[in-house]
Amino acid sequence: MDRSSLQRIQQKVAYWRHTKGPDRVIGPLHDSFPNPRGWLLDGIKVDLDKISINTYTRALTMRKFKPSAAEVEWSRRLSTNLPWDLIWKIRPTFATPRDQIPGLKLLHRTLFTASQDSSCQDPSCRACPSRENQEHLADCPIIKLEFWDCIIDFLIKTGMDKPLNDHHLKISGTLSRRKTIDRHRASLWFIAWRCLYAATVASRIDHAPLDLEKAYKRAIALLHSRVRATGMKWQKWASIGYKHERQRLIPQNKLNKVFLDFQPTGEFSLSASFNDEMQRLFPGQFSP
Repeated sequence: MDRSSLQRIQQKVAYWRHTKGPDRVIGPLHDSFPNPRGWLLDGIKVDLDKISINTYTRALTMRKFKPSAAEVEWSRRLSTNLPWDLIWKIRPTFATPRDQIPGLKLLHRTLFTASQDSSCQDPSCRACPSRENQEHLADCPIIKLEFWDCIIDFLIKTGMDKPLNDHHLKISGTLSRRKTIDRHRASLWFIAWRCLYAATVASRIDHAPLDLEKAYKRAIALLHSRVRATGMKWQKWASIGYKHERQRLIPQNKLNKVFLDFQPTGEFSLSASFNDEMQRLFPGQFSP
């Protein structure tokens, strides 16, 4: 055959991407198997040359997971469909794992209360005559007035949108049908449940009146300690390279932390709303 009569046919080529070297040619795109592109793993688009053992393990593990029974029960009790896909994604910025235990137990409906204790002679609420249970700790009129209203009012002062339903916010951290509390303010939500639960248990054990004002002050003081620790962590990170030619600067997306006012060089101070609340509760007793 005369070479001048040959026609070049351009074809798309399939590549296998390599992490430690150049991409490798597999062959013509229409005739290569397996083509790394266009695969689905449990409905999620993946590329075979990028998939990892962690991705496989997560996919196989998630097949065995079942939604928590608490989702159905809370939705029934609150008469609404809560956005559980968003609720389980809440990751507080400042709260420690220990701070989160009571709040997470509440979401899973495993928070132990007096009504579940067969040895408790008086399962009534420590603030009112009603029977104590998980939901009552959020809707008790006295606890609401002296504790939860203070928490929500303070969060609104920091710039949080007013929740459509205060009770839903207290139980699940939701502000509306498809919006949850942000990760910074969620820290106070978790800390508030820790302090309220601790105050309730201590009141029952010590046979003492429930001091909700003290519980609120404790929540704000704990948040202050967590916030300052975060600020000092970033300040230390930024100060490591202050003598170097290229100084470390805190990234722009890390500067807005609601309760902290950051400078890129690491200097920080409490936000105005948080500072005012600390001055009101602890005049002259804390370092801003």
